[in-house]
Amino acid sequence: MAILTINWQPNKQVSTPIYQQITNYFQEQIAKGNWAVGAKLPAQRKLAEQFGVNRSTLITALDELMAVGLITSNPGSGMVISGNHWSSLLAEHVNWSQYVKAGQFKPNSHALQKINQFETDAVIRLSTGEPAPEQFPRPLFQRAFAHLGEQLTSLNYTEPAGILALRQQIARHLEKVGIHTHPENILITSGSLQALQLVSMSLFPKDATIYTEAPTYVKSLHVFQSAHTHLAGIPMDSQGLAYWQMNAPIQGHHAILYTIPTFNNPTGIVMSAERRQQVLEPV
Repeated sequence: MAILTINWQPNKQVSTPIYQQITNYFQEQIAKGNWAVGAKLPAQRKLAEQFGVNRSTLITALDELMAVGLITSNPGSGMVISGNHWSSLLAEHVNWSQYVKAGQFKPNSHALQKINQFETDAVIRLSTGEPAPEQFPRPLFQRAFAHLGEQLTSLNYTEPAGILALRQQIARHLEKVGIHTHPENILITSGSLQALQLVSMSLFPKDATIYTEAPTYVKSLHVFQSAHTHLAGIPMDSQGLAYWQMNAPIQGHHAILYTIPTFNNPTGIVMSAERRQQVLEPV
């Protein structure tokens, strides 16, 4: 397929960031069907010249487009249009930036993408942390559904915060361990990554330093990077986090400790009770 001809430049006089104007332009052209799936993009150098921007600005825009699956970079053959699945959304001019704070989400590294590519049903997927299918407790679920019977009145979506009965039970459990809260202060997420994303996007100050165990849960690092934070690894020993090897944070910057004390991912180390107390002690 021929290389696309692009006759457009971002407007440097408006407040919208240049990289965002580029991504908006790409999305609009793909949504309208002007650029077909498989169409080849000009080389990055030529694109940067056409747009009148530096390579780093262009790469930021292209990374965001690749992260949402609109373009694909194929080694040796350049970048191509890989999807137009946003067309129905973009036709309504949805402003996604109002839902997520500034910053693009980074895709998995090339190495992780290759690992996912080569995983098959014949291989136990240790990367997902899922139990083997034959371990699924089918008899237990069958008994549970049989017991509920006519009590199951809805299979619809729950309220955004999660099932009220579940949040009430969590609140009662937290009270037993000294945390007094109310169900309306509790949010049920679909998993740890969603929780980390919500925390990092809403609570982490920009340019904060995130201290983590080295190694730690690799996918959490992608979330933290997308929140424009600085990562700093801390070595571990048999008792867990070697907190005394933590470097002092940058002057004037916030510092946050992210730790997995029980069955650290991926080492499986459990931080000792003594070490946990030491980590909590003020410096």
